[in-house]
Amino acid sequence: MTYNKPDNLKRELRSNNYLVVDIEVVPEKFEVSEIREYLMDKKFPRKIHPMFSRVIMIGFKLADNKSELLFMKDETELLTRFWTMIEKVHPDTIITFNGYNFDIPFIITRSHIKGVRPTMGINQTRWKMDNSNHFDCMQLLSANQTFLNVALDIACRVFEIPIPDGRFYGEEVPKLYDSGDLDAIKKHCRQDLELTEQLYLKLMR
Repeated sequence: MTYNKPDNLKRELRSNNYLVVDIEVVPEKFEVSEIREYLMDKKFPRKIHPMFSRVIMIGFKLADNKSELLFMKDETELLTRFWTMIEKVHPDTIITFNGYNFDIPFIITRSHIKGVRPTMGINQTRWKMDNSNHFDCMQLLSANQTFLNVALDIACRVFEIPIPDGRFYGEEVPKLYDSGDLDAIKKHCRQDLELTEQLYLKLMR
């Protein structure tokens, strides 16, 4: 007997016009004493807050293409180039891992701060993900946050996706950036893109 998924449980690759996105960020260094005092007083986790950190790299990967990286010291130019690329490609779906809680709102908030106009509306309402232009693999695996989120590497291991040797976690990016090891950050970002895409394709099978 063949089991057929109910229509509301079927998930199919909607098109090959998808774009995997991943970002790398570092804490911003402020000269304004009031901001520094505020951060020390509130003990803000600056590295994951777009008001107090900045984007240093945006990686993206189109279906059937190699991953590409946008990296430059001028964040305004970086964000401008990202949105220019989005406007040109105009993907049907943005693919992320934890993109609802981090990558996409971080990019959008930093764009507002830097006065850069987004060229495409990307869904940020996780409860409307199924029929939107933004698919977050972490969101699906947590069943809309019914369960705790798991790290990308762990999710890939569960799905038997090979993890590159010597891989490190994103928390090490600020330290690597301060030491000038940009090659390591680029390698990490490319790995994130490739692992996210592999996981997405597994989820769509």
